[in-house]
Amino acid sequence: MKHFVYSYRLTYCGGTAPCFDENLLSLAICKRDMRRVIGRRFEADREKGEQNTYWFIGIVGTQLSNETVDGSSEKPFDGRKDDILYIAKLDDVVPYEEYFTNNELYVSRKDHIYEESSKGSYPIKHKQGENDKRFRHVPGNGVHKDKDDWNRDWDIAHPNTKHYVLLAKEYAFFEHPLKFDVYEDENTKFAKGVGHTWFEAADDDGFITFLKKKLSSVDENHGTYDNLITLASRKKGCGKDKG
Repeated sequence: MKHFVYSYRLTYCGGTAPCFDENLLSLAICKRDMRRVIGRRFEADREKGEQNTYWFIGIVGTQLSNETVDGSSEKPFDGRKDDILYIAKLDDVVPYEEYFTNNELYVSRKDHIYEESSKGSYPIKHKQGENDKRFRHVPGNGVHKDKDDWNRDWDIAHPNTKHYVLLAKEYAFFEHPLKFDVYEDENTKFAKGVGHTWFEAADDDGFITFLKKKLSSVDENHGTYDNLITLASRKKGCGKDKG
């Protein structure tokens, strides 16, 4: 078994990217390139019957490191820039068409900010002879308010590729975040600026052992805590990938 570890930096943690509620973590908006790459590789593995594992890691960026709890100078977590805020083990990938239709599994989630509409600006291309579906931003939704954000979510620079949502049932947040450089060596590679990075590791790799141990020890709330929930209630946007 191979492990593929992806990481990126969060500017915000507004409860939508990642969205963590109802015992499921989803990454549906922002991080278009990472979602596209992971989704494509995961589906290729599934077609070949390969059992590789995919992990994605959120690292605290500069702006997020300066956040405070509403009305105080208290930090929402005991961490600094470059710390690991959350880890997630990919469970499945879902195409945009499935996620953003009126699917009872996902429609109540905070990151469900698009809906099917005949007048939508974002088509899902089907094979010849089938009708395309079109989607639009949910009117009045407080997350992503302009077309530039919507275009990034839908990755319009790659119109002929699939759009994916990443789903993880096993994930963990850390109130006392972890320094990634403690685990960084010649075999690991973590995001240090805009964009994402990834590396491949074997099942007995030390960092993979660390990830597994953290997931096995997390509580039923996946490590979420009051200040994180407060931060995630602001609807301040998504987890943009700035340094």
